[in-house]
Amino acid sequence: MYLNWLKKVLALAGIIAPLQSGAFMPACGPVFSMEYAAEGRVEVKPSAQHGPKAAEYAKVLEQVDALLGPLSPATSALISVDNAFVFSVFDPTTFRISVGLRPAYMGPKHPAHNFTTLIHEYGHAVFETNMLMRNKKFQKLYAEFSSLEKRIEQTEGSLRDTLRNRQTKLLPLWNLRGAFHELFADVVTLTATKDPKALQSVLRDSRESYDKHSAPELLLRDFTDGRHSQALRVWKKELQHRVLEGEDPYFAFLPVRWEIWKLSRNHIKSENYQKTLIPKVYEILERHYIHLLESGEPQKIGRGGFDKIEVINQRIVEDLREILD
Repeated sequence: MYLNWLKKVLALAGIIAPLQSGAFMPACGPVFSMEYAAEGRVEVKPSAQHGPKAAEYAKVLEQVDALLGPLSPATSALISVDNAFVFSVFDPTTFRISVGLRPAYMGPKHPAHNFTTLIHEYGHAVFETNMLMRNKKFQKLYAEFSSLEKRIEQTEGSLRDTLRNRQTKLLPLWNLRGAFHELFADVVTLTATKDPKALQSVLRDSRESYDKHSAPELLLRDFTDGRHSQALRVWKKELQHRVLEGEDPYFAFLPVRWEIWKLSRNHIKSENYQKTLIPKVYEILERHYIHLLESGEPQKIGRGGFDKIEVINQRIVEDLREILD
């Protein structure tokens, strides 16, 4: 997801590096087999040729697009696959997705897990595409925040401080945007894989053991943990540190994730149900986020954007029960 937020959750996937600008297809040596090189929107770099082929990644995108219903696919997204697993990110300014090939030492299913990573990052592109197409409020926030970010990078002195102050006023809504993004991308992954633990499996290193106390970052990617009262206690215990203070977009909507699984677990293998789940969840998330955008000054939703996160979770859960039950 967005680089500033990802730096705060390095435990999830290691060090994140920014995407490089330039042509999508760089000059490559003869070792770069065209069988792997490109297929539609997908480029596989030479370092990742020991993994799935470009055509296999392209097929995954087609399968996800078939589940979007009335939502628009992210046709402008360009995907680049490299060797570094830690290098998986969606850049909203360029609509480029970089997917890092999961190393073999993390388990025998590493190629399949790499598709899971692609699906999640592509989910971000789908969310951004539809929000920008459908909502002027969202377009305004996106344009203003992005413009300030660029100007701050190019400015020094008192003017830079002034620009930072303007940007800070938008941070509550921008931070919440990240939380909605991560929730939607995880729902896309859940629907496409039919596996509520798919993302947890991607992040789990087969050489290590985990529990909910030593690695709460794994808890936040498991849709099924809501069955256990312990999960809710862990969430509330971590709420102040991880969400209110840390502005962690992954941890903000755990109760919503658990409710989605509770409502969908008996239907998730149905092809017809799969084709309705993503657009229905999107409809609810869009409605609630736009309501927050239209609620007035960003400061009303808290300094970091998450002060009322428990209330926001409950409201989304209530709507989910009506539309998914």
